[in-house]
Amino acid sequence: MNKKIIPNEILFSEIRKIIASGKEAVFRVKGRSMLPFLKGDCDCVRLGPPTDIQVGDILLFESTPGHFILHRLVAIEGEIFVFMGDGNCYGREKCQRSHIIGKVNAVIRENGKEVDCNSVSERRKARIWRWLLPVRRYLLAIRRRLYE
Repeated sequence: MNKKIIPNEILFSEIRKIIASGKEAVFRVKGRSMLPFLKGDCDCVRLGPPTDIQVGDILLFESTPGHFILHRLVAIEGEIFVFMGDGNCYGREKCQRSHIIGKVNAVIRENGKEVDCNSVSERRKARIWRWLLPVRRYLLAIRRRLYE
């Protein structure tokens, strides 16, 4: 498979158009902020329109102009949506509803296996991981030593 690098501005502009037309878009994730649920440069996500948003969803949003983030929704405070990466221990981002671009419906692993993000088991795993926030840093350190 040929690898093609597209600037985020262009990529996410096209993704916005695809989602606005009611279709889904697939792209490869980058970075480590969503470990252990998403592995950067390996996993792809299938992104659809941001409908029926709930705490626990993984959403793509534009935090500041030209800065796009794919993180899990951890709280809704009135009109403000609060996000945190699964691989983060402290940092949070906030945005308004209008800045949310899409919702991850599935993760496509490197081997082609598709994981439904809306399934009961995946939501349960995400909820347990959230409860483990006080010890998350230690668990992530152990994972790094074992797998990297």
